[in-house]
Amino acid sequence: MTYCLLTLSFYKAGCLLLRSQVSRGLESLILTATSGATFSVLLPSTLLLHTETVVKPQREEVTGEDYILMETTDINMSEHSAAAHNSLELDALWGTTPQESMMGKSAYVDSHSRSLDKLYNFADCAGLHLILGLNGLQRNPDNSWNTSSTLSLLKYGAGKKYNISWELGNEPNAYRSMVGRAVNSTQLSQDYAKLRTLLQSVRYYNRAHLYGPNAGRPRKNAVLLLDGFMKNAGSVIDAVTWQHYFMDGRVKKAEDFLKTRLLDTLTEQITKVTKVVNTHTPGKKVWLGGLGPAWAGGNNNLSETYAASFLWMNTLGVAAVQGIDVVLRHSFFDYGYTHLVDQHFNPLPDYWFSLVFKRLVGPRVLAVRVAGLQRKPQPGRVIWDKLRIYAHCTSYYNPNYMRGSITIYIINLHRSRKKIKLAGTLRNRTIHQYLLQPHGEGGLRARHVQLNGEKLLMGNDETFPDLKPKILRAGRTIAMPPMTIGFYVIKNINAYACRR
Repeated sequence: MTYCLLTLSFYKAGCLLLRSQVSRGLESLILTATSGATFSVLLPSTLLLHTETVVKPQREEVTGEDYILMETTDINMSEHSAAAHNSLELDALWGTTPQESMMGKSAYVDSHSRSLDKLYNFADCAGLHLILGLNGLQRNPDNSWNTSSTLSLLKYGAGKKYNISWELGNEPNAYRSMVGRAVNSTQLSQDYAKLRTLLQSVRYYNRAHLYGPNAGRPRKNAVLLLDGFMKNAGSVIDAVTWQHYFMDGRVKKAEDFLKTRLLDTLTEQITKVTKVVNTHTPGKKVWLGGLGPAWAGGNNNLSETYAASFLWMNTLGVAAVQGIDVVLRHSFFDYGYTHLVDQHFNPLPDYWFSLVFKRLVGPRVLAVRVAGLQRKPQPGRVIWDKLRIYAHCTSYYNPNYMRGSITIYIINLHRSRKKIKLAGTLRNRTIHQYLLQPHGEGGLRARHVQLNGEKLLMGNDETFPDLKPKILRAGRTIAMPPMTIGFYVIKNINAYACRR
């Protein structure tokens, strides 16, 4: 994973945009995801969706703290090679490269300090909390983690009173294949214990949050690493992080993003991770520490299209149902092909889906039972659901809907129109429809989205369009066009679970 520090122009424009939107609460870049409770964040290089799982009825709900995550890539790059794709690697800022070893210590510290100042000031002016990933590949001859530059960074940040949370390394299970140097679970546990000790030694950070181990997809090696790490260092971290990518970056067909088998891989991976975590540290929060349609930066000409939004929306629904507390999503700007905005800061499809999600989806997940959807399995045949329905209490922060309202979002993967009729207490209720479809002739490859037939465009750099619903009369059947995603709000139903 590669993240960029911002050019000066982007720094100013991005900060202004984030700050103006955060200050307007609901009218913000801060998105909403859920896991029983909700909210999320847009970052300069990453999207972080932060949610609190509602497990106990008496548990107090978080009204919202927003995060910005920056990580090191763990592979040192020279300043020249980093500039080739208009980014500045954070590990080059807080690691030790050959060029830096020839610098005087004061120049080295001053350069790194200025970079941290810019990064933190960006987060601070946007009202975000910074999570900083440290380079896990700075190693001593005995393969232990070298902390020399880390202590300097902590002391500098403490002196500036920078409120930062921390993470160490990126996909440590893949170090051998990436750089020919392996770190086993025992060593990784010792590294994290050392970082916790360092944080506690600096008074300002003695209660700072620490996340990890940021393992890769839970295949054999990653699962073994995670298991050993949780056994030895599970108590050291505040939340467990891992990563999931759905496919190979060489995929060329937009239709591949709609394959049910592909969408369901996330459920399988979450099950593997939570099983390991609950074996050693029951109740420990689990974060999805890296998410994208494909590894290696995404799919060119596909990851930024309407097709990719099926993976994105289904991920939020699955994560909510399975109790994932945080989803870190690639990416806002610059690196790879999985962006939320283009080079001119015009929103791409996933941005609009995220914004509508923020407006409508609230803190609690509701159980959904769909009669006639789950067919009886036949011997030797697996039934893959192509109509996916998720339900939540409507966002409490939306002034258009009272507490007790319900939001349903539906993903239709079929090539034909599907009808959904609400039953029980939902029957004969007025429904507000927010149907998002591709705009233009591109179909699934479209880079623009229309809401109820109207193309979504920013009014200016700081003004979102009005997200107006289409009102469906009471008792009307919901008709989902083929290969589309829609949100449906049932107003003023006064649902008991959503009143609290």
